[in-house]
Amino acid sequence: MKYTSFLALGLVIFFVSSITTANALPPCSSNHDTIWNECEGVWTGTDGGEYSGTWKNDKRHGQGTITWPNGQRYIGAWVNDRRHGHGTHTRPDGLKYVGEFRNDHPHGQGMWTWTDGQEYVGTFEYGKPEGTGTHTWPDGHQYTGNFLSGLSHGHGTYTWANGRVYTGEWKYDKMDGYGVVKFVDGRIWAGEFSQGSWVKGNKYAPGEAPQDVTAKFQE
Repeated sequence: MKYTSFLALGLVIFFVSSITTANALPPCSSNHDTIWNECEGVWTGTDGGEYSGTWKNDKRHGQGTITWPNGQRYIGAWVNDRRHGHGTHTRPDGLKYVGEFRNDHPHGQGMWTWTDGQEYVGTFEYGKPEGTGTHTWPDGHQYTGNFLSGLSHGHGTYTWANGRVYTGEWKYDKMDGYGVVKFVDGRIWAGEFSQGSWVKGNKYAPGEAPQDVTAKFQE
């Protein structure tokens, strides 16, 4: 019985090893005048960036890592000499992006993290948060909603660390348009904001706001 088990385990290991070996690409030619195709090689560009990974038709294609002289580094997928697919990009200042790339830019679903504890999780378009996402600060503040070119823009909810909440319209990182603020003590302000400041509307004492206003905090 033990012999049969060891034999079966050995066959599995051999099978997996065979697949891994079969999928491994050969090293690229040491002659850089030849076309590197379906191989793995190391290449240093004119900008000083060193790439180590797979090649196809003389272009970086598949999986690879590039490190630049300024300390930036990318590990992930490549298509036709561009970062494309899933990858991780780190900068010397500590900013880190993990997620989807398209045509050399963060694009699609991804996450930014900063060394000070900030974090953005959501959609990107060509290197900037755009669409919907959540930005969290280390002091406990948080914004969830629409973004445009890296700024809070559209509809969103901002929660302060002390529990105060604003939900409503935003323009270029500021409360602007119709919105509702709920204070920790239960007071609610509903009305127009401009450039981050209250302009006009209704101010309700705790428990006095109508249902259509309080429902904003249950959406």
